[in-house]
Amino acid sequence: MPSSSLRPPTRHGRNVHDELQALAAAHPAGLIRAARLTEVGWHPSTVERMTRAGVLVRVRRGVYAAGPAWRAAGVDERYRLRIHAEALEARSTLCVSHRSAAAFHGLPAVGRWPDAVETTAVSATGGRSGGRRSVHRAGPAPEWVVIDGVRVTSLVRTLADVSITSPMRVSVPMLDAALRAHAPGLRMGRSRDLPPVPTPAPTPARVRARSGAAPASFDLRAQVLAEIAAIDPVRGRRRAEASVRFADARAENAGESLSRVVIHESGFVAPDLQVQIDGVLGSYAIADFLWRGIRRIGEFDGTQKYLRSREVSGLDPATVVFREKQREDALRRLGFGMTRWDWAMLMQPTRLAALLRDAGVPLRA
Repeated sequence: MPSSSLRPPTRHGRNVHDELQALAAAHPAGLIRAARLTEVGWHPSTVERMTRAGVLVRVRRGVYAAGPAWRAAGVDERYRLRIHAEALEARSTLCVSHRSAAAFHGLPAVGRWPDAVETTAVSATGGRSGGRRSVHRAGPAPEWVVIDGVRVTSLVRTLADVSITSPMRVSVPMLDAALRAHAPGLRMGRSRDLPPVPTPAPTPARVRARSGAAPASFDLRAQVLAEIAAIDPVRGRRRAEASVRFADARAENAGESLSRVVIHESGFVAPDLQVQIDGVLGSYAIADFLWRGIRRIGEFDGTQKYLRSREVSGLDPATVVFREKQREDALRRLGFGMTRWDWAMLMQPTRLAALLRDAGVPLRA
C-alpha cells in the first residue's frame, strides 16, 4: 500500500493537481493569478504551503504556474512564461520587444535569456532598466503582432532592435534562423573543382554548394535593413547593418551561426557553408564548413544528434557515433582534413581560434 507521502495533495477532498489544471486552462500559457486562487477559496497560507511543496511555482509576485507544468518546461518556455506573467500583471498593455520578443518569435538565444523582460514604451523619451522590466525608447512606433495573447514587436522590428542593441554573437543566430525559416528550400548548385590533393583519392570527390537562399530570405534581409534605417539609432547602426548583411540562411542551427561569428571575429577566411561532397561511402556527405584552398572541413558537434538521437534520426547514440566515424574516415581517404568543435569551445572563442590556427586555416588578408 502506497505511503501517504506519495498520494496527490487534496483540498476539501479534491485533488489539488486537478483543481490547478482547471484554473490554468483559463490562461493561454497556463498561468494562475494569486487573486484567482483567493477567489476560489485558497488561503494565502495554503498557497505558501503548496509553493514550498512544489505543487505551485511562483513565476513572479502574484502569478503562479502549476509545479508539474513548470518542471516540464524547457529554458525557452520558462522565459516565455515569465514574460506572460509580466504582461498579466502590467498596469497597461505591454509591447514586448528586443530579445523578449525574439523568444515569442521562436528565435534562438545563445547563452542566457535576459533577466528582465524587454519592452518598448511608445511614449517614452528614453530607455530605462531595473527590476523585472527593461524599457526601451520607441524611435518610430513599432509594428506589433499578438502571439499567444501577448503583444510583441513584429519579426522585422524585433530583428532590427536586437541587431542594434546586441553583439553579433547574439543577433546573428537569430538573423540566421529567421532567414532560414523564410527560405523554403535552399537550391543546390555545383561548384568548381577542388584543388588537387597530394595523394589521389580512390574515389573522385566532387562538391556542390548550396548556392543561396530563396528570394523571400533576401526580402526579409532588405526589410530589416530598412527598419534599421528608419529607427536611425544614435549608437549601434553600423554593427546592426553588418550583422544583417553577415546573416546566412544556410547555417542550420545556432551553434553553426555562433561558429560563423567566432570564425569571422577571429580574423579567419570565411568558409563555404553546407557543402555537398560526393563519393562518400557510395553516396555523399554534407560538410558544415569547408575551406576549399586547404581542403579542411569544419564540423560543429551539438548535443542533439547524440542525446536525442532516437528522436532525431531513429538511431541509438552508439550507432550515430559509429556512422560519424565511418563518414570522417571516408572523407579523410578523399583527401580532406577534419576539425571538430562543440559548445564548450564556442563559449571560449580563443580555444576555437587556436584549434583553427593549428589546422592551418588562413587569416583574412
